[in-house]
Amino acid sequence: MTPLDPADLPALIAQGEGETLEFKRSTAELDQVVQTVAALANTRGGRVLIGVSPDGRITGVDIGQVTLERVANQITGNTDPKIYPSLEVITAGERAVIVITVTESDDKPHEAAGRAWVLAGLVATQAPPADLAAVEADLRARIAEAEERIARGQTLLQTETDPERVARYRARLAELTAQVNACYDQISA
Repeated sequence: MTPLDPADLPALIAQGEGETLEFKRSTAELDQVVQTVAALANTRGGRVLIGVSPDGRITGVDIGQVTLERVANQITGNTDPKIYPSLEVITAGERAVIVITVTESDDKPHEAAGRAWVLAGLVATQAPPADLAAVEADLRARIAEAEERIARGQTLLQTETDPERVARYRARLAELTAQVNACYDQISA
């Protein structure tokens, strides 16, 4: 996703909140911002605008010396695996809006507050077991495909043979399998 052109901010806000766009009034809502960032990374990506009310009014935020650093640290420190979104400040008139841009992740599911999140309509919600199972299946397929290509002696991209990345995929797969099993256990209990 490319940086947002300041001239495009009003048109973006006019679209309203949806599965790729969320408004937050202020940095006081950082816990919800982190959940939304995780949900966006787990789905199609998108943007969070801090300083915009749910009805689309630009309320603005006060930007101090450490505001962006605090927002970035809140996101990276409370997501697993860590998410490193793009942050920028766009000024609309006299009001500043923090624009957080999140791309769809290859390392999903991401958790915030110990839970995987997805956007369901206008709300970040816990990912249902079926979504987690789909991500688990995708990870299994990626690992199987890479192992099959290695067995055939095909050349792989550097990122596909990076031992740390493969180990990370395997660790996420084990965690995800445990989460899916726990969800199914709760459902059947």
